[in-house]
Parts: sequence; C-alpha cells; structure tokens
Amino acid sequence: MTLTGNINLLKAQIPVLKKAYLDEQGEANQLKEALKEKSQTVRKYEQEVDSLTFRNQQLSKRVVFLQEELEATEISNKKKKGKGSEPSTPDRGGAAHNGSLNVFNEELQGKIEENALLHKQLQEVSTQFDIHVRQLQAQLKAAEESKGQHEEVIHAAQQRAKEQIDKLQEEKAMLEVKVQTLETDLKDFRGRYEKAEQNLNEVEKNLHSRLVVATKTIQEKLPFIDTKIKELNGFNLPTHDRRHQLRAKELITQGTNLVGELIQGLSNFFTYTEQRSKIYPNDGVTEPISPLNINFCKYLHENMIYLRPVEQSLRKFADNLQDDSLTILETASELQDFAKHFTHMVVYMNKLLPYYISR
Repeated sequence: MTLTGNINLLKAQIPVLKKAYLDEQGEANQLKEALKEKSQTVRKYEQEVDSLTFRNQQLSKRVVFLQEELEATEISNKKKKGKGSEPSTPDRGGAAHNGSLNVFNEELQGKIEENALLHKQLQEVSTQFDIHVRQLQAQLKAAEESKGQHEEVIHAAQQRAKEQIDKLQEEKAMLEVKVQTLETDLKDFRGRYEKAEQNLNEVEKNLHSRLVVATKTIQEKLPFIDTKIKELNGFNLPTHDRRHQLRAKELITQGTNLVGELIQGLSNFFTYTEQRSKIYPNDGVTEPISPLNINFCKYLHENMIYLRPVEQSLRKFADNLQDDSLTILETASELQDFAKHFTHMVVYMNKLLPYYISR
C-alpha cells in the first residue's frame, strides 16, 4: 500500500473514532445527568425522611405525654373508686375523658402505622437507589474505560497521521526543490533552444541568400553544357569575365616564373652533380671512373634537353594570353605542349632516380 493510501485510510478512520468518542462522551454525560437526577431524588427522599422523623419525634412526644396523662388519669380514677361512689357529674367527666383517650389512641395507632409504612417505603427507595447508583457507577466506569481506549486509539492514529504528514511534507519540500531545479534547467534549455532557433533562422537566411545568388549566377553566367550530345555541345558560348581573365593571367604569369626558377634550380643541381661525379675520386687518377658513373654523368649532361622545353612551352602559353579572351581548359589548347614536355621531364628524372639510390 502506498503512502497516500495509508494517509487516506488514517483520515477515514479519524472521523469514525471521533464519532465513537463523541458517542461515548454523550453516553457518559447522560449517565452523569441521570446520576445527578437520582442524587436530587435521594436528597428529596432524605428531606422527606427527615420531615417524617421530625413528625415521628413529635408524635412520640405526644404519645409519651398522652401515656403519662393516661396513667395519671387511671391513677386518679383508681383513687376515686377506692373512696366510694361519686356523683353523676364526675362520671360523665370520666366518660368524656375516656372517649378522648380512645381518639388519641386511634390517632396514635394511625400515626404509628403511617410511620412504619413510610419507613418501609424509605427502605425500599434507598435499596433501589443504591442498586441504581451501583449500576450507574458500573456503566460510568465502563464508559470511562471505553473512553480511555478510544482516546488511546485516537492519539495513536493522530500520532501516525502526524508522522505521515511530516514525512509527506518533507517529500513535498524535496519535490519542490527538484521541480525548481527542473524549471531552472527547462528555462536554460528554452533559452538555448531559442538561441539555436535564432541561429538556425540566420543560417537559413544566409543559405537562402547564397542560394539565390548562386541560382542567379548559374542562370546568368554559366554556359549550357551537354557533353552527351556533341552537336549541341558545339553551340555552347562561354561567358567572358574580364576580372576572371586578369586573375587567370596573373596566376599563369606567377606559375611561369616559378616554373622558370624550378627549371634553373634543377639545371644547376644536375650540373653540380655531374661535376661532383667526374672529380670523384681525385681526378680519376687513383682509380678509373666506373661505367655506372659514366652513364650517370651522360644522363646528367642531357638535362637541358628535357628541362628547357618545359619552361619555353609554358612561357609561350603565357605570352599568347590576351585580356579580351576567356582562358579556361577548353580554350587553353597550348597547355598540351607544356604537359607533354613536363611528362618527358618526369620520365627523365625517374631514369636518374636509380643512380641516386645506388650511390
């Protein structure tokens, strides 16, 4: 189960636990209210008992007083009977007194019975009250125990939820830092992308402008060339560019001068080599010149036969160039002589190469 699922489960359990806690708390409050009402009832009964006790004491005093009065009356009657008969008037007074005593006795008997009944009712009420109080106390104790258990469960759930929330907040902070880093990288990449896109647009514009120039140049200045059909290829009219012609003439002149210097250097080198070969050994006195050395000197002596035509053919080509003519490979037919003499010179130098190696 994922962390979010655990948190959702804990959040779902918290309202249930709170509801159970509130129900237990309400039940405990109801029990307290019932206990309070019973306490009020007990106090009421106690007040009634006190009132009955007070009345009982009064009645007891009244009974004692009446009993004392009755005893005094009986004693006086006995004394009177011992003296003899009395007149009729005292007899009537005694009869009246006896009637009042009977009334008091009946009233006393009723009060005693009423007092006994009240004592019995009070005892029954006290017994029921004690039983009910014990029941309420047991229920209150059970409710308090259940309340304590629910509070422990709620506290544990709240503690776990707090730990999970702290952990989630920490992960949230880490994710926020990571998001900020990614946003910074994204911003950097976006800037680089915009810069690259701008450079690409500039390159595209540059290439487009160059393509336009190249297309225009091709359309305006390049000749129609179709080498597959000789009949059509003969109708090609090459374009003339004076700047190109002057530049080509300048390059050919520089090349002619360099070739002349090359030919002069090679001629000097071959002549010097021939002289060195003839004076070694010392004027040929110590030992005769070998046939190989003789042939080598012979070939070296012939160097101008191969070198001079190269310079002359190229210089002739350079002298024949004109400013108002187009110089390209198709029109520079005199270069064929230069190429032929240059090939002969290369063959001549390859012929000398084995002699250099053998020495």
